Amino acid sequence: MSNILGLDVSTVNVGLCQLNSNGNILLIEHLKLNNVVDLFQKSELIIDFIKSKNIDTNCDIVMESCLLNYRFGFSNTKTIMSLVKINTLVNYLLYKEGYNVINMNVNHARKVLGFKKNTDIKDTKKAIDVFLKTMYYDEYRFITSLEFKKKDDIFDAFILAKAFFLERNQCV
Repeated sequence: MSNILGLDVSTVNVGLCQLNSNGNILLIEHLKLNNVVDLFQKSELIIDFIKSKNIDTNCDIVMESCLLNYRFGFSNTKTIMSLVKINTLVNYLLYKEGYNVINMNVNHARKVLGFKKNTDIKDTKKAIDVFLKTMYYDEYRFITSLEFKKKDDIFDAFILAKAFFLERNQCV
């Protein structure tokens, strides 16, 4: 079995989480893109960043399917179009590099891991934080011990990778 790279791509932050063939964390990274304006440059920086981490082309890359959980009023048209463009560019560039790219709805990935929205916690990011701390304590402790400010991107990258691992190995 190959390693898995969970990739949460946005126009400003990118979360990466690589799991080995046993489902254990090999790599956690966060890439900030807020100083780069051009989407082509951002996409190339993401690919260069992945290559700099020696991610083998045999590694399955699981990317969040963009906009499948879009809610009116949370993003403007410009942001939505930028997100679609950068996700398309990154998918294409990864394909050109020889990677196997799988797109997964993050809500589906959360469900595979057993996440259910806690009605007591309105903020989804906070609810995911509590869920991971409870159900995936060792991984949570490892991720939060690192010096990353944007942990929600890394959490989603971990969730995508772990869900794909569980589905691929028929653990669900």
